[in-house]
Amino acid sequence: MDPLAFLKGTLLPPDDDDDPRARLTLSGGERALIDRWLPAKAAPFVAAAVALPLLVWVVALVFARDRAKFLHSRDWLAQPLYFTVHLVVVRLFVTSYSRHFAAGLAYLVPAAAADARPVVGALLGWRGLCAAVLAAAPFVYVDLVHLSGRTFLDGPDSQGSLGDVALSDHLLGALWTLQWILNAYTWVLLVSFAALTIRTIERHAFAAPLESMLHERHYRPFLLMSAQGASVMVGYTVATALYVFFSRGQTTDYIRLWATAGLLLLSFVPPWIRLKARVARSVREETHRLATHVRSARDRMSLVDDLQPPVTNEELGARVDVILAILELDHIERLYRDLGKSEGQAILLRLLAPLSTVVMKVLRPG
Repeated sequence: MDPLAFLKGTLLPPDDDDDPRARLTLSGGERALIDRWLPAKAAPFVAAAVALPLLVWVVALVFARDRAKFLHSRDWLAQPLYFTVHLVVVRLFVTSYSRHFAAGLAYLVPAAAADARPVVGALLGWRGLCAAVLAAAPFVYVDLVHLSGRTFLDGPDSQGSLGDVALSDHLLGALWTLQWILNAYTWVLLVSFAALTIRTIERHAFAAPLESMLHERHYRPFLLMSAQGASVMVGYTVATALYVFFSRGQTTDYIRLWATAGLLLLSFVPPWIRLKARVARSVREETHRLATHVRSARDRMSLVDDLQPPVTNEELGARVDVILAILELDHIERLYRDLGKSEGQAILLRLLAPLSTVVMKVLRPG
């Protein structure tokens, strides 16, 4: 599949966020290089996402020095499902962000899509993957140091000893490393699409007139990227909380979750602020135009209104023009004030889930 095919017409309807099935779909959208080797359709993808870490688990069991201890390792028992969650989260974020960004581009002037095409291609390709590896590197280093340290090697999840790390321990470290890269890719995705959205709305105008754009909410796909990402975060938070509780996870597991939630909020607020600023300029211009129209209509009224009945058709038309212009001004102002309000409220509500894990960490610090 052409990695940029979504820019050629594969668009999500602007109100698709109201349909939970569409919000969590795994198929029909774009795939990043980081998961392009997995099946495109939902059922085969989930099957492969479950089978791959399970295969690693079986290999680790075969080469385990103490299989009874391995079978009682909580980290190893949780890893197959938790790794699958990371694969699903990456697919969901890529699908949601790429399709909604494409839907937003469809409402801008035609030059916007051509301008964004190479940037999106780089994000979904090697550059995005390399950025994820770099972002994950410090956390991978911390985990690998922990893997070869006394705390881990003397614990219930290790098969080796100090200075003699077992093959199964290396496989566990490999799963930790891949999870960090997958998670870091979502960070790259969030930051990059936020920056690209700001760049796009600053450079390119909406194709429709201001009132139509505000009334039909042509800006909404750009905000739905983060809104749907927040929906994914709810499931990811539940999975992470269960993993940490079951496997007695480390502080870095919380950091992984909190960093993703923080960047998700960051990916919404700056584009929303810039979008409102861009629309505010158009609202001011339209307000000035309508105010000029009101003054002109009132001038016409003063010329034809001799304070004597009956009211002439020209005087009546001038009064109607004033009323209509005032109503249009009020309507535009109301639509502008509501820009992004519902999406922002939805994101904050859904981010209460990762925020609740702060309380969990405080109550269970060990």
